[in-house]
Amino acid sequence: MLKTDRLLLRQWTRDDFLPFYNICSDREVMEYFQKPLTEKESNAMGEKILSLISQRGWGFVVA
Repeated sequence: MLKTDRLLLRQWTRDDFLPFYNICSDREVMEYFQKPLTEKESNAMGEKILSLISQRGWGFVVA
């Protein structure tokens, strides 16, 4: 975890899945992506991110 006066960086947890879905399902946010994600698609991406964090120590992926 990295913490400053204005920022907290931490690893992902499953508690992040719902806020992540809320972002990924928003048409305006996803305007320049292929399409907004369904909850199932968003959760699958969240699981992939968690898996990569576990394997490598970092895990953001665009797939």
